Amino acid sequence: MYEITPKKTNKAALYTASIMIITAFLAMLFTTIPNLPYRSVMQLAAVLILGIALMILGRYVYRTYSYAVIQTDEGGLDFTVTEIKRRSRITVCRIGLSGIEKVVKVTKENKKSTNSERAGRKVFNYCVDMSPAEQYYIFCEECGESLLIKLSPDEPLFELLVRNAKGETQSAEED
Repeated sequence: MYEITPKKTNKAALYTASIMIITAFLAMLFTTIPNLPYRSVMQLAAVLILGIALMILGRYVYRTYSYAVIQTDEGGLDFTVTEIKRRSRITVCRIGLSGIEKVVKVTKENKKSTNSERAGRKVFNYCVDMSPAEQYYIFCEECGESLLIKLSPDEPLFELLVRNAKGETQSAEED
């Protein structure tokens, strides 16, 4: 029915990972100084920084997501999130649109007030950017569990989710 693969809008993840990799290599280079006290602590910190940088690269640079609203065999509508890597596509999220309680367009201005509503919910972040300027929060219930799903912005998808959500819906203009 509708599918979108949002494009990355900033390079924060790439820059952060690059700085962390350079920092890790400089720390390892620094440990070649003879008679350096706590050399192993510095090496361990460098390995940890390098590991975190690789995790950031794997999550935000080498992976993207595709959002889709599809028709089910029973005639209902489902929202799916598909994780796209170089050689694989895996559906990582599938919820019925009837289970959506609220869809909120979150910007930096209304982020604090919206984050207070997420208490007690399991959070899934499917944004393509590391620190997006705006994103959508989908408050939903699936299999008796309260969930919060974070998505990258796409206006037609937002409108489609709003029309089919059973609960209230907000945008940045209403806050």
